Amino acid sequence: MPAPVGARDGRLWVAAGVPSVPEARPCVLARWVGGRFLNRSLNPARLAAVGAVIGALHNHAAGFAPPPNARLRWDWAWEFGAESVFAPGPYTVAMADADRATLQAVEAPLRAATAILGTGPAVYSIIHADLHQYNYLFQGERVGVIDFGDCGLGYYLYDLAVTTMELDETRSLDIPALRAALLAGYRSVRPLHTTHAALLDLFIAARYVDLLSWMGHSAGPQQQARAVRFAPNAARKVRDLPPATLTI
Repeated sequence: MPAPVGARDGRLWVAAGVPSVPEARPCVLARWVGGRFLNRSLNPARLAAVGAVIGALHNHAAGFAPPPNARLRWDWAWEFGAESVFAPGPYTVAMADADRATLQAVEAPLRAATAILGTGPAVYSIIHADLHQYNYLFQGERVGVIDFGDCGLGYYLYDLAVTTMELDETRSLDIPALRAALLAGYRSVRPLHTTHAALLDLFIAARYVDLLSWMGHSAGPQQQARAVRFAPNAARKVRDLPPATLTI
């Protein structure tokens, strides 16, 4: 993991500003993480190693007491609440009625699932929230994780969902084997109840909604246009998930 570099006075973050920015920003410095990305050469052994690292991160998170004002919360309110891309307002994303219906159908089962899971430290705490294959890299057998910019409060299943979902970009012929290896690696260091693992596809569906939300909330017309283009793709991906995905 990237090791923090302290300031001269030992602090791990400082407030810094420049004339072109209206207010000071919290700044941190981390050391470089060695290794390389292996997007198209991922295999079950490597995914098992990634799963073990994710499990280790979650073991740490389970013993961490997050502050009450945590900056990000990855939950159904962010995806479907009053300021979501589905609600009237500045973040609304134009999309076809059928695509809107598909994506909004994720809300009810996600709310039901999170109500069942609760928010205890065994299932919910600080997560990375963006663990795709360009945010973990390999140095020999060692796996390093970078880019904690989306770190916030969320379900551990969400981290696993992001990693699993992004495997689709590898064009692999054996995604099920990679997924099984990821979960096996995770279970080698941390329990994952079978009933919780069964919710993984639902959290994958939530990830597609999150990506759309991120684009819709980004400043600038280019990202807004990107959100409009992404909406039908997100809806198609959700429709392609197993039929039981949205059944709780």
